[in-house]
Amino acid sequence: MKNRKCILILAVLAAFLLTGCSSDFFEPVFTNHRFECVGSLDDIDIPMDHDDYVYQIRDTETGVNYICIAGHYRASICPMYDADGQVVVTN
Repeated sequence: MKNRKCILILAVLAAFLLTGCSSDFFEPVFTNHRFECVGSLDDIDIPMDHDDYVYQIRDTETGVNYICIAGHYRASICPMYDADGQVVVTN
């Protein structure tokens, strides 16, 4: 009986210790070369789930910058605007 309890405790500890989450920057990979990742925007104050990432991406043909929020089985994209309400365009 004592061995069973030890094995059960070790199994539960192993399950907790061998699982975890990472907050490393995950740069998106695009299948075509029209878009490129400019950088991470994880330091902005947007209420999100812990597994969501915020990126700034750029359309290489038009130069328009976008904010992309990606998470588990979901994503959202929006053009970036400057203080005057104009779309941010960089070359």
